[in-house]
Amino acid sequence: MAVRLPDRLRRLNPYAQENLEQNAAVLTTPHDVYATIVDILKWPQHRNPYRVPGADFPRGMSLIEPIPRNRSCSEAGIEPHWCACVNWKNVTDSTMMQRTADAFVDYINQLTEPQRSLCVPRTLKEIKWVMVQAPNKGVLSFVAANDKDGYTGKFGKAIKIPKQIYQVQ
Repeated sequence: MAVRLPDRLRRLNPYAQENLEQNAAVLTTPHDVYATIVDILKWPQHRNPYRVPGADFPRGMSLIEPIPRNRSCSEAGIEPHWCACVNWKNVTDSTMMQRTADAFVDYINQLTEPQRSLCVPRTLKEIKWVMVQAPNKGVLSFVAANDKDGYTGKFGKAIKIPKQIYQVQ
């Protein structure tokens, strides 16, 4: 989505553009777009003060104001079966850590094989951490929406993930 703020708004609120750019890397929803339009048009009577139970801020937040970087799907009012956020879990099994790191180094060496005369094979010096992707169980078991607006999900047996994704440092 592309947003261009009017020059007048940028003059009146010098932080609006900066906040908008920073919020591009934050979890946002259509409720935030609505809150932004209400904010820009100065229509306070149309603000939606609804807060998700247990959340510290409203579901819809203006994109020209700072939105917390650690905002979760539940705080934004996104049901688990629609949440695309991915969790990562630390791999604590040292054998699995070593296997994962070795597989990564082998992959890099395969990629650089055609240029072997220009570079030496990579070797592993240390492993700081290894993490494995932990997909959202709500997403894995979601079958269909149970209502017109898609907030209530119909769930079934979770699908099996064909491969695991790791991060290594």
